[in-house]
Amino acid sequence: MSGQTHQQSGLRPGVLRRASHRTLQAGMLGAGRTIAALACLVFVFWDADWWVLRDKVEHIRAALFGAYLPPECREDPTQCVKDPNSGRLIPKPPPPKVAERSTAECKGPEGLELHCQLHTLFDYFNEKLFDGRLPKALITLQRKEGAGGFYAHQRFRKAEGGRIDEIALNPSHFAGTSTLFLASILVHEMVHMEQAYFGKPGKGGFHNDEWGRMMKRVGLHPSSTGNSGGKQTGTRMSHYIIPGGDFERAARSHPLLQKDRLAFYE
Repeated sequence: MSGQTHQQSGLRPGVLRRASHRTLQAGMLGAGRTIAALACLVFVFWDADWWVLRDKVEHIRAALFGAYLPPECREDPTQCVKDPNSGRLIPKPPPPKVAERSTAECKGPEGLELHCQLHTLFDYFNEKLFDGRLPKALITLQRKEGAGGFYAHQRFRKAEGGRIDEIALNPSHFAGTSTLFLASILVHEMVHMEQAYFGKPGKGGFHNDEWGRMMKRVGLHPSSTGNSGGKQTGTRMSHYIIPGGDFERAARSHPLLQKDRLAFYE
């Protein structure tokens, strides 16, 4: 009896050690799973655009180590301005939708209204006809005989670096042409810009079939004469507005194009 008791008592420490080892393994496994789950959550939350959680973390970090930056300023500092009261960076106020802009927003220093109107129309048609994918352009006034306008890819250098395209409009056409057709000349040149970035322009200024298809897509029909029946490709090309097309529908709804004239004309 005593021997049996001694044998059982001798096994108990080993059993306890094995049980303790299994408990430790289970605990480590559970801790590992917890850490992995937390790591996954941190990765998912941090990698996603869930600004609320990220802002909470940034607020804590800012309180400990420095000034707080809003998400927009962290992603792109050029989208922020300094608050004159607090001195902190804050997001720029959103611009009005281009469809809602009016001539009232182009009232400023005398002489600049026309350029404001032209850039307003560029932004408007870029959104309505080109899905907003065209880059900004420098819109100039150039008198080129026989042309209502022209497009020059990467024509101007920027002082801060890089280049910008030029779209030129001929002011000689401003007096005897409706604002609707002036806008169509602007869009004509915007199609050249679209082809320069997303297509294959013809050599030597040739207006090719691809350009013609792009013109029709936005509601302008290519024509060497500016009327129905003209050639649809060539070096010197005009166009006419397709009745009921995308351009005409977009143009009819913009307040600038309800007027007979833009700000200045000859």
